[in-house]
Formats: sequence, C-alpha cells, structure tokens
Amino acid sequence: MTLLRYLIVFGNLLMALPALAGESFVPIPADQTGGQKTGLEIRITSYEGAVNGEIAVEVRNPQTHSVEFSARGLYFVPDGNPDTAPQRVGAVGAFRVKTPQGWEQREKLTIAARTTAQIKLDVYCIDSHRGSPSSATRFRLGKDRIPKAMS
Repeated sequence: MTLLRYLIVFGNLLMALPALAGESFVPIPADQTGGQKTGLEIRITSYEGAVNGEIAVEVRNPQTHSVEFSARGLYFVPDGNPDTAPQRVGAVGAFRVKTPQGWEQREKLTIAARTTAQIKLDVYCIDSHRGSPSSATRFRLGKDRIPKAMS
C-alpha cells in the first residue's frame, strides 16, 4: 500500500470519530436521593438508535474514595438549534457495564477511586412533538436529572 493510501485510510478513520475525539467529561447532576452531588463525571462516546436506542458513556470517578453510580433520571439533549433539534432521550431501567467477564447488567455500580467505567444506557425519546434522533445526532448531558416521580 502506498503512503497516500495509508494517509487516506487514516484520514477516513479520523473523520469517523468526531463525536468521540473532542468530548470532555462533565459533572453528573445531583442524585435524586437527597440532591447531593456524587462527584462523578460522564463523557458520551456514541449513540446508536432512533426513537429508542443506546448511549455509550464513560463514567469517571476522580475522587480518592469509591462512589455509587445510578443512571436513574439522566437525560441527554441533542446539540444544535433548540427549535429544530430532534428529541431528547432519557435513560431507563438497568444499564450494562463492561467487566473483564463481558457486559453485565446492573441497576447501580460502585466505581472505585480514580477509575473509569464503560457503560451502555438504554434510552428512549421524551419529546413526542419532535423528530427522532439518529446515530449521527450528537448529545450532551442534561443539566439536571428527571424528577424521581417521573423516572
């Protein structure tokens, strides 16, 4: 393979990863039980789906002690113009976490100090008056959690 071909292949790989490359970790909103911040941070790595789908995230614990993670009430807002953007999506039910044994389903997860967990969240659209997102839609974490009574 020529050098030009390698550069083209490498360039195509980089273009396929824009949603992953520049995303940074952001604080997870306060938990629904007592409104206390957990200190955990989250980064969205991908979205696969439409009306319902799966958001892959990394959850990081930068602290010196273990912290429990719950996805309950988390929701994700599409980037772009709020007047034309597709629906927001909310996390529902249990999630899957990557372990040495493979992907395991959990309701909650204790994340050790200074570690990062790879997690897949099942999500569903929450704005019926808007169009459905696609796998090309970029999301950011909602600033609060959906109230416990609604989630």
